[in-house]
Amino acid sequence: VSHTYSNLGQVHAFLGEQPAAKTSFEKALALDPFNLNSNLGLAKILVNEGKLKPAINLLGTALNILPPAEGYYYLGLAWEEEAQSAQAQAAYRHAVQLDPNLEAAQKRLKAIIP
Repeated sequence: VSHTYSNLGQVHAFLGEQPAAKTSFEKALALDPFNLNSNLGLAKILVNEGKLKPAINLLGTALNILPPAEGYYYLGLAWEEEAQSAQAQAAYRHAVQLDPNLEAAQKRLKAIIP
């Protein structure tokens, strides 16, 4: 059932229906706190909402499950918004190491390196 809510959340997110996506991801995580896609999906929404501390916690959980490049990218965004440049740089570097074609991480990394 957790995966059903997670999949529904991904569909809502794809359609730009962020409140519905958020609700679906929250329901999935209530059933399975280690659902990777729900941790990542909800974290993305929270980063976009400026709710950085809960996003960082969700990303930490997601990255302990499976370290995807996209997760490190969003972790970098959250750290950058928290004015934690060193942590942001480390997260972006890790994202690029995992996926050298992740242009968004490459651009952010170049933008914050003095």
